[in-house]
Amino acid sequence: MRFPASPATPAASEPANDETTAVKRSEPFTEQQLLAAWKHYIDTHPQEKLVTGTMVMAKPKKVSDTLYEIEVASPGQKEFFENSKQDILESLRTAVQNDALTIEVSVSENLTTHRIMTPREVVEEIKQHNARFTEFLKTFQLGLA
Repeated sequence: MRFPASPATPAASEPANDETTAVKRSEPFTEQQLLAAWKHYIDTHPQEKLVTGTMVMAKPKKVSDTLYEIEVASPGQKEFFENSKQDILESLRTAVQNDALTIEVSVSENLTTHRIMTPREVVEEIKQHNARFTEFLKTFQLGLA
């Protein structure tokens, strides 16, 4: 059996008075304003060392008016950032007064791989980056045993 809607219950066609119908903020903002908000978040969340450490290393770069991207060094950093992303975005959106602000996270493809080098490889690497090193070796008659 269906009961008619009571006067205290809003009709289905009436919009609900909650956050979904709140006016969306859409103030224009500059990259400098976003970076200031980014730094403020870092400064006010010292207990979140993994996330704020990632934020210190990965500054947002503008893609479009409201889309920014950051590049992190590892999948682990991306995961930590993604887990806190909603809180970070809420803070940044409030600071710049724009609810359309979005941040995309990617993992750097330029990860350097570390390898153990032999002494000969180290000397050759230095020679490639500093031509005067060869002169130094000759002057002091240095070599590898």
